[in-house]
Formats: sequence, structure tokens, C-alpha cells
Amino acid sequence: MSVSLETLDRLKDELKTPHFLSAHVRTDLYRHLSEVYSRIMTHHVEDAFDKLEEISSLIKQTHLDIKDPKLDTEILGRRLL
Repeated sequence: MSVSLETLDRLKDELKTPHFLSAHVRTDLYRHLSEVYSRIMTHHVEDAFDKLEEISSLIKQTHLDIKDPKLDTEILGRRLL
């Protein structure tokens, strides 16, 4: 199945539509999925399928950017969009 570049651009734009998680925090699905997959590829290659939902949930709950999820000593506050 082939998808045109125009269709891919339209889908990407839709994924980047902001959603408010609270009064002061907004994000988009594109950013969220990028962060989830980045952490999985970096730290959970062997158990990626098992960790997918867990990591996604933690990102939504904490709204934090964690440099290394194995170490909780380096946590950076999430920037608002």
C-alpha cells in the first residue's frame, strides 16, 4: 500500500494538534509517541511490547522529561508548548 506525501503531511499535522492535559499543560500525540518510542528504543529493546503502555502512562501522569528512566536523579521539568 502506498501513501502520498501529502497524506503523510496531513496525518502528521493532525497528530501535532495540541491537547490540554490540564489547565497548564498541553501536548500533542506526535510529541507523546516520539517520547515513548525514544525511551523504548533507548532503554527497553528486549521488553518493548511489555513496557509500551507503562511508559506511555507514566509520561502522561508525570509530565516530566526524564533523561534516563533507570536513574531518577536527573529529571527536567517539561516545557510548555
